[in-house]
Formats: sequence, structure tokens, C-alpha cells
Amino acid sequence: MKRKKELLVTAHCILNQNAVIKGWERASGPFSRIVKIVLDQNLGIIQLPCPEFRFGGEGRPPMTLQQYDTPAYREHCRQLLEPVVEEINEYRNKSYTIKGIIGIERSPSCDSKGNPGIYMQVLEGLLEKSGITMNSWDVPVDYQETEGFRDLTELKAFLLNQEI
Repeated sequence: MKRKKELLVTAHCILNQNAVIKGWERASGPFSRIVKIVLDQNLGIIQLPCPEFRFGGEGRPPMTLQQYDTPAYREHCRQLLEPVVEEINEYRNKSYTIKGIIGIERSPSCDSKGNPGIYMQVLEGLLEKSGITMNSWDVPVDYQETEGFRDLTELKAFLLNQEI
């Protein structure tokens, strides 16, 4: 089968809710409804490493954007993201389309739109240095992994219309 050559970058917890702070998870595994939409579009997935899990471990306490906004955490994010940006550049150099990124609304690390998280700020800066701008869609803060909870038309439109 021929490659479609289209990819999507996702926050880590889209595919792995085990990385989320205990008690804050919204699914038992991945966000399967979101993943199904991505798979139905035959998109490859670049899963970002979880910066909070790697920084504070599985039992870390909840922290705010301001608490994460330290030189040490920004450097940690940069170290995690540099190889990802290299990977994105390699795909782009081989004529792949990166459809965008799925972030997490109101995450102190992975909000990509409203009040961008530290991780996404660092990612945007690294992408900008490579001449890349990336569109994004954030999983709503009230999203639940139940059928009929939310119409994901916005996500479908994002995947069909956005590309870099």
C-alpha cells in the first residue's frame, strides 16, 4: 500500500492517559473517539513525549502554568522537543504534510491555543526557528470519553482543512 504521507502531532496523553495526573484522567487508555477520527483520515501520528511525566514522574502533584514556568522546566522541554522538530523537518524535507497538532485545552504544558502551555511555547519557538508554523486544535477541557458527549465536528474540519 502506498503511503499517504500525512501526519499529525499529538500531545502524549491523547494516546496514553496513564501519563495524566492521578484523578484527572478522562479515559482508561487513549482518547479513542479522537484517535478513531485521526485513523479514519489515515494519518500517521507523531506522539510528543509527556514533559510533565518525565519531569515530575507518575505521582507528581498538579502544578499551574506559573509553577512550570522556570528555566529548568523550559530547558527540559527544549531537550525533549529538539529531536521531535528534527523528525518533523525530515518528514517535511521528504514532502510529507504535517496536518497540525492536537493539544490539551488549559494544560499548563500542552495548551496550544488560548493561554499556551510552556511545552507548546517552547515547541512553537523551535518550529519557528525552522521556518514552520503549525495549526492546532485542543481537546476541550470538559471532553469526556463517552459516546455522544461532544460532537467532534471541529476536529474533523481541522484535519480536513489545515496543513503546513
